[in-house]
Parts: sequence; C-alpha cells; structure tokens
Amino acid sequence: MLDFGTKVDNGVGAAGILTAVEFNNYIDELENAVTNTGQTLDATGTDVTQLSKAASIYAAGSDFYTATGTNTYVLSTVGSFLAPVAYFDGMRVRAVIGNANTGASTVNVDSLGAKNVFNSGAALSGGELDDNVELVFDNGNDRFNLIRSGDDGTAFSGVTSVSGGTNINVSGTASVPIVNLDAAITGTSVNGVSLSTGSGTNAFLNGAGSYSTSVVQTITAGTLITNTGTAQNPTLNVEGAEAGTFTPTLTATSGSGTSVNSGSYTRIGDLVYINIRIFLSAIGSLSGSLTVGALPFDLASGDNDIGVFCQDGSALNITSGTSITGSQILSGNDSFPLMNWDQGTGVSPLQASELSSSGDIQLTGFYKA
Repeated sequence: MLDFGTKVDNGVGAAGILTAVEFNNYIDELENAVTNTGQTLDATGTDVTQLSKAASIYAAGSDFYTATGTNTYVLSTVGSFLAPVAYFDGMRVRAVIGNANTGASTVNVDSLGAKNVFNSGAALSGGELDDNVELVFDNGNDRFNLIRSGDDGTAFSGVTSVSGGTNINVSGTASVPIVNLDAAITGTSVNGVSLSTGSGTNAFLNGAGSYSTSVVQTITAGTLITNTGTAQNPTLNVEGAEAGTFTPTLTATSGSGTSVNSGSYTRIGDLVYINIRIFLSAIGSLSGSLTVGALPFDLASGDNDIGVFCQDGSALNITSGTSITGSQILSGNDSFPLMNWDQGTGVSPLQASELSSSGDIQLTGFYKA
C-alpha cells in the first residue's frame, strides 16, 4: 500500500489534497482484498458487504495448503489466497498429507524455508503425519509443532493395547481393539473386515448391529454389550453381574465318604444365588454332623444369615415327618451345616447316619457375599 503521508484539513498543496494516484491506490488495495477471495466486484455498488465477506473467507481458509512430497513436504497456497511474507509465532498451517511420513520431517510453506516438525517435544519418527494435519509455528524454537493428524476413518493395524476411554473406528485389521462403532459385527469381522485375532477375545463391543460369540468369548465385569442379533451362550459379566459353576464339599465330624457334588451360582451385586446337588455313592466312614462347604464366595463380614432349603431329596434315612434344610453361614465363612427339621422337636444337626450310599440331596438358596 502506498504511503500517503500525513494529510491536514485545508492544508496547502499536497498536504491538503488526495491525488488521483493516492486515491486509486487506496481503492486498488480494497478491491484486491475482495477479488483475492474469489469474489467478483459488484458493478452496481449495491453489495456493500464484499470486504466483510473477504475477511471471513480469509479467516476460514487462508491457512489451508496443498502438500506434496514425503518427509520433506512442500506446502503451497490454495487458489487466489496470498502467501504469508514470513513465519510468525502461532501461525497455523492445515493440509491434507497424501504420503505419510516415514521418519523425521520438515515442511516448507510457500518457499519461506524448511522447518522441522515436532510432536510432543520430539522429532517425528514415522507415521505421525497422515491425512488431515494441523501444525502451529513455534517461533521460539523455530519449528512447527504437530497439533492434529489423521481422520476418523483411518485404519489401525496391529493394535494390541489401548488406554482407557480411547475409541477406534476400525476400517482395517485390528488385534484386540476397543471398538466403538455403529456397525454390524458378525462372525469374526467388522463390516466384512476380519479381526486378526480370529476370536476377538477381550474385545470391548458397543455396536448397533448383531454379534456372534465367535467374536465375543469372554467379557470382563462392568462391560455392556448391546445385542440386536443372536448370541450363542456367551459368558457375560455385565454391570457387576456374573454366573458360573463351583464344586461344593460334603464333610462330617469325622471320617470320609464318596460323593459326586456340583453347584452353580448367579451373583448380582453382593447377592449370591446358589444351587447345589450332592449325590452319595458311598458313605464310607462318615460320622457325626454334616457340613456343606466350598461355596463360591465367603459370607460378607458381619452377616450371619442364609436362605438355603432342601429343594429335593431321595434315598435318605431321615425319620418320617422331618426334612433337610440349611442353616446359618458364619460371617467370613464359605460353608454351612446341614440341619434336620422335625415338626415335634425342632431343628437339629443332620447326622451322617441319616444318609445312605445312594442318597441324593438338592439345595437352593441365597446369601450376601
């Protein structure tokens, strides 16, 4: 822009007038600001917002450049935007990088000179610059710092661990990823792309489509699965709930015998629901009162209650008019005594002598772990 010099109201000669050259130069500056943003000057003079539009266009897009090269990138101004005359502190540069870097890299913006690119205070090592890239110039260190790189559609290959809260949109092969996507998950693939682990064990899935347990085998506690398709008996620990099996024990005051015992449980929060079956094949030397142990969880400290009762029994030597039931689990223990309820005398410990070599006892109940 022409240096007009200082004008004075009613001044004598050049100090008081605006010459045609000076006026035209002033108007040329304004017109160029408009036309360099791709606008056509309004010949009628009715649009008085073109300069404001030009300012908005420059603010929105003047920092976007085309990029060529690999590692030594050359960035060029797009369209009719004017190039900066020098690097300055805080200068922002955006570009689409077609060739990802393979090591330390530099950028040269509109022939202003090549400058190193750093990420988190260190030179690049490879793969940091890819697709949409945003850089900011650090004048004090005479370099560009990487602010952002990549796109939501970038493929991740060989991902074996991801920190908490990270979402990966998978468009390529991934090993044990955390996946957050609105896509159908079927078999061992995501949208037809294979998961390299084959089974997807330990994958965290939050999808709007169906899934098969050939992908999901085991899910740890607290993981939520949204399923709109078919599930093939997966083992799920959802929001603190879990289910499983255990092998209870049958012991007496003394001696030993032979039995085939089985148990299953469902735990929701601190409540444990249990089912137990004890099938005696030989009483052996069992003698005295009987105890069932090895429950899946100890009773909560400070609690001494249980709701266990005999669901079914057969081939037992108990007296007519009596029935087998459970009793209290003592605080911090994983066992309870078997009791015999008599309608006339009340409750007493069940004795080994009241069993038989083919006795079958089934118990069900719940307690607080």
